[in-house]
Amino acid sequence: RQSGAGEQWGETSEADEVDGQPRQTTSLVDLFKPYEADRQLGALDQLLEAVDEACGYLRQLNQPSQSLEELLAYMMARSTQLRGGWEESIRMLDDLELTAEPGLQPYVTRAYGFANAGLRDYADAIDLFQEAAWQFEQNEEILGQERSLVERADTLIALGDAYIDLAEDTISLDERRWRLESRGGFLRGLYYLLLSLPLAAYMIRAIGFRAWMPKLWTIWRDVDWVKADLYSLATSHYREAGRLLDKVDRPDKDLIAEEKLADLYLSVGDAVEARTLYERLLKSTQLSRYRRSRIQVGMGQTQWLLGDEESAEQVLAAALPDLRDYADEDLEAEAEIVLGSIAAHSDEPEDALKHYQRALDIYLVEYGPDLVAATNVAEQLDLVAEHSSFSPETRAAARKEAARVEERHY
Repeated sequence: RQSGAGEQWGETSEADEVDGQPRQTTSLVDLFKPYEADRQLGALDQLLEAVDEACGYLRQLNQPSQSLEELLAYMMARSTQLRGGWEESIRMLDDLELTAEPGLQPYVTRAYGFANAGLRDYADAIDLFQEAAWQFEQNEEILGQERSLVERADTLIALGDAYIDLAEDTISLDERRWRLESRGGFLRGLYYLLLSLPLAAYMIRAIGFRAWMPKLWTIWRDVDWVKADLYSLATSHYREAGRLLDKVDRPDKDLIAEEKLADLYLSVGDAVEARTLYERLLKSTQLSRYRRSRIQVGMGQTQWLLGDEESAEQVLAAALPDLRDYADEDLEAEAEIVLGSIAAHSDEPEDALKHYQRALDIYLVEYGPDLVAATNVAEQLDLVAEHSSFSPETRAAARKEAARVEERHY
């Protein structure tokens, strides 16, 4: 699939215009998005190289190339983001002046949103995604109706993701599992529900009437009005995206909806329903390797929350090779953290240290520095260092690894 990127560019750059735009610009967007969504970084690099060569040829022939160069600069910034270069991508976007390609503005605004979300500046990311969605709607005449609808839907999904990330940024997966394990019986759950009746009623907007099921009553101990509002806003944006996708012919729209719903249930704490949805998704024959590995991480986190450590370890170990092939270091780190926790709980501290060390390498060096995420790993290492049944050498090694996080951010 990667070897065809340059060839497709050559095939689609012959005619002059489509809907008033140069054909190469329209076709490049169509080429870029699948590679971007599926993290085919090799194909992206080939495509960018081919476009760069085309720009050079146009300049040599004294032909207009500004539109193509602007699109190339945008795609290079997005490619940098896929590799975790959030701050570098902002500098690249700042240097991009749109003079020949006005239809590119909403893409650039959304890219700024991705950068801010990657840097955990969710407030600005939310504002930028909202602005980008509006811009895609305003540019429908330039982009075409179907492209405008799809891009608005994708932007609303990113907006919903930002709300979810903001809601769950204050609690680690290990803490969520501890709260599930210590939730108590029926009467304690009923007590939490009665204390939070207005909140539970409000959350029906996000997860439906499952909010009233006895096994979920104890989540109201951990959800406040701010988080409930964030979950509700995320759900509303996901639903609006679904309505937009219903208007276009997009084969994976049902998969998108189920995956986002599964992620939402996982974030809220309804691990049972999340597992049901992830299991159904993993049976689909439409999943690419990368998308399957992404869903496997959600599935592994869900099984870990439910205490099924053996299944969680199996599914996460199966996802890791593909995550590494597609260079998704953020998801790889999430998987490594859970695998580290499983190893620590299984009294295998050496394996736990390897997994935590890999996560720290990602957060501090390769994908970072992400000091908030690194702090979470350091706290897991603190638990290993304090475990009295582990050997002095293992505990010392854990303290040494935790000390790599010189400044902890919460």
